[in-house]
Amino acid sequence: ACLVCLLYAMELLKGKPLAVNLVLAASTKEETGFQGGIATAFRVKPDFGIAVDVTHARTGDAPNVICKLGDGADITLGSNSNPRFARRMIEVARAKKIPHFVSATPSASGTNAWPMQMQGQGVTTLVVSLPLKYMQSPVAMLRMCDVKSGGKLIAAFIETFDGRL
Repeated sequence: ACLVCLLYAMELLKGKPLAVNLVLAASTKEETGFQGGIATAFRVKPDFGIAVDVTHARTGDAPNVICKLGDGADITLGSNSNPRFARRMIEVARAKKIPHFVSATPSASGTNAWPMQMQGQGVTTLVVSLPLKYMQSPVAMLRMCDVKSGGKLIAAFIETFDGRL
């Protein structure tokens, strides 16, 4: 779903002039030591990185979870999201009226933002997540409108990003 979200963002950006060089990377083994994210960050050495992953969505047994299916992607604030980078994305989401959540993850997010920060030698990162019910189970589910909303958010952000915070 995250790759589809990114491919949709790239489709929206097709033919548009960008102020930054854009590299899209899909990696593996994030759950078993971040090997794909580490290798990608080491190879590409980006200045900025947006890690796209999933996050828990509200369910009957988890009614206090902020994210709900159908209400957009989540912009994460916390140790794996640079505050100015995240604020810029929130501003774009609000200006373009793109549905989104803002949540806090005070410790490591468990996403590829961490290896981008560490192996990428201090890459400024941001985490965008798609709400997903029943994560890591045979019946995980999400809504395509959230995948599209996440793609629109990322595309709108990249289209306006000039490489400066």
